[in-house]
Amino acid sequence: MTLPITKIYVDSKFMTPDSESSSNFKFPLNRNIFLPDDTVFLIDEISIPHSWYSIEENINDKLYIKWHGLIGGIEATLYRKVVIPYGQYSGSEFALALGIALNETLPTNELSPTYYAKKNTIILNHNLNTYDYKLYSDYELKNGAVWIPASDVHSIDRDNLHSVNDVIRNYGITKSYGGANLYVSGFLDLSNFHNIYISSPNLGSFSTMGARGEAGIIRKIPVTSDYG
Repeated sequence: MTLPITKIYVDSKFMTPDSESSSNFKFPLNRNIFLPDDTVFLIDEISIPHSWYSIEENINDKLYIKWHGLIGGIEATLYRKVVIPYGQYSGSEFALALGIALNETLPTNELSPTYYAKKNTIILNHNLNTYDYKLYSDYELKNGAVWIPASDVHSIDRDNLHSVNDVIRNYGITKSYGGANLYVSGFLDLSNFHNIYISSPNLGSFSTMGARGEAGIIRKIPVTSDYG
């Protein structure tokens, strides 16, 4: 049987007004198309611009730190949520932005991140030995680690941390740093997303499961281009 149509071009520019976004949209056809049973479709061509940032607001822009030291000669323990401005960063630019965010949030201006290009890591330098700090991982916060914020600004949603830990590879059970013990990140991952997944409950019933339990994925597209 001859198919009534063999290719459909979809463009998010022409999405319906009730679409959620250019990455979650509906696309209208100007007529009904009836295909015979057992018709098979596939995606054979796709173009997606690399338009997302290294750090995205409310996706991966937060660092959770416990700081212990002296404030005006009085011992104190602070739990602070550090928010890094969203944007596209190189390793050195990320270190600079992280340093500004840390020192705007903490009572001292002594934490100074440095980008080590040879190993693509961040080193947190500090000049005083009168305090120590700990960078919480998602694992710790989701499993009941103590967090006592001084205000709502530093309160946390343990189910939606939106942390930067995937970028700095801060996982598992973490330790405290201070004195001669400097924090060194893991290999920086500023790509943010390495694959894009296309799903559509209307185009087929694929027996697939994504990394976060998503169903109905019809194509995985590796990200192979740089930002822009």
